[in-house]
Amino acid sequence: MVANDPVERPGSPDFIKNELTALRRDLDALTRQSKYPFSISHDGTPDFEVLPDPADPGGGAKVRILNGAGAPIFETFYSTTYSGKAARMLDLSGASMWAQDQLAGYGISHPSLTGWLAPDFYGQGLNPFGTGAETSVATGQFFAYNPAWRLGALVRTGGTGLVSWRFSIAYNGGTVYGPLTTGATGNFYIGSTLLLPASAMANQVTASLLVTNTSAAQTIQVSPTRCYGVSAAQYYIDNGLPLPF
Repeated sequence: MVANDPVERPGSPDFIKNELTALRRDLDALTRQSKYPFSISHDGTPDFEVLPDPADPGGGAKVRILNGAGAPIFETFYSTTYSGKAARMLDLSGASMWAQDQLAGYGISHPSLTGWLAPDFYGQGLNPFGTGAETSVATGQFFAYNPAWRLGALVRTGGTGLVSWRFSIAYNGGTVYGPLTTGATGNFYIGSTLLLPASAMANQVTASLLVTNTSAAQTIQVSPTRCYGVSAAQYYIDNGLPLPF
């Protein structure tokens, strides 16, 4: 101690002030440090973990929930496709059973959900049904949780005029359309995979098969097939587009 140093007695205002300053400094240092790896376990078996994510270029963490026997059943991870954090649920063998769609950045890539379309008429109706005007011949409503949907129908035509076909999905804010198939007559299958925007997720949508007829003598029968919710990657594949990563 130097002779001129002030004497700080425990409990004095200066002593308490200096103690609070030191405590604030220690807390600041602690909060600036990484809090992982962190684990909660029982009998040496982890139940919950916060671990460094080596795939994250920013040095972030990943969170894992385990099944009590050391196998992860839910985890977050850094997606190099999405360039951000994503989540997935795993079965006991480590297979991904539920996952956010990394390519779209919204919705889920799996499981694949299903919906149905039904004919808007029965038998060989619509004879004629508005020559030159696009008309819905099959519709269905379902809730969209997948970013992309595969729609299909078996069709039979009985006339000689040209017919154009395409699928559409109307959502809260707009409509997306599949590619136009022109000149298909006789017995055939038509299918399209359509990509919905993020605003459509978890909302009811209306899918339709649209027809434009150039012949008033045309007759049509439609048997829609089950429609499937699929991943954004499947949309690119089905439409012959390069994957954007």
